[in-house]
Amino acid sequence: MEAREVDNLNRSVSQLGLEEEDDGLSFLPGGGAPPLTEEFRTWTIAGRFLTSKLIKFDIMQRVMAAAWKPALGVRIVQEGEGLFFFHFYHVKDASRIIEEGPWSFDNATLVCKLLEPGEIVLAHDLNFVDMWVQVHDLPHGYTSPAILEAVGIFVGLFLKHDRSPVSGVQRVFYRIRVSLDVRRPLRRKMKLTKKDGVVVWVHFKYERLNDFCFFCGIMGHISKHCREAVLSSLDPAEYPEYPFDASLRAGGGKRNLGLGYHGYGSKTHGLRRETNQRIHWEQWVWSPKEIWGWKLLLKGKGVRKKGR
Repeated sequence: MEAREVDNLNRSVSQLGLEEEDDGLSFLPGGGAPPLTEEFRTWTIAGRFLTSKLIKFDIMQRVMAAAWKPALGVRIVQEGEGLFFFHFYHVKDASRIIEEGPWSFDNATLVCKLLEPGEIVLAHDLNFVDMWVQVHDLPHGYTSPAILEAVGIFVGLFLKHDRSPVSGVQRVFYRIRVSLDVRRPLRRKMKLTKKDGVVVWVHFKYERLNDFCFFCGIMGHISKHCREAVLSSLDPAEYPEYPFDASLRAGGGKRNLGLGYHGYGSKTHGLRRETNQRIHWEQWVWSPKEIWGWKLLLKGKGVRKKGR
């Protein structure tokens, strides 16, 4: 194409006014766009569940909403495979859900974050879960807030430590809130060398820890589904031979069968009845918090259970 023809084409395009499409709307200061209204604003939590199993969305949204009990309600939307958006109508509801986590459904931990306005997130972007970790066997004199923060940095991303009073003469353990990368193995213990050169081992227990692999220590699967464990020479029936075990779970090594907790004390939950289904609620009191589990009964009469 000759240069003259190119110039003619450029002039023709400019006459169409296509450059005006680049103007659009700008919400920068002085951009001329109308002010944003918060009349129908929602606060959105994006989340995914650490599992390879299919999440039954209809059941999940009813169970999570019933467990959370947001004062102003919640709307749950599934976007693609494995990504869920929880839309709350007040910032206090959304913030409370984040603060009281981690939550779970069907033994799968919910990895979630509170989104900023306009923030776009995909399922593979969600890799950190906030969790309370119990720090055991800290020697006397090595329990200051600064040391607890250093321990939290060793475990993951330190958020805070528990300042609530504990009855009794001596603490059995200390609690720290950390953000854990679910792609990395859990920390089992930490070597601490005292000023006098004596070496002690500090051990960790994770509150409300669901499925994790006893071989690789990563959350979201168990050893029989772990590629590295299957290819190893260790006997899967001999858990003591694996690097990790159920002692990492706070509460006597029991699996967290439920959704979460709602403060101290005891609450009783009944049945939610649907047309052809029964959702069976079971309650465990797992000191010091409450945890609920559930199962779906397609036939028969629902019965409330209570136990350890």
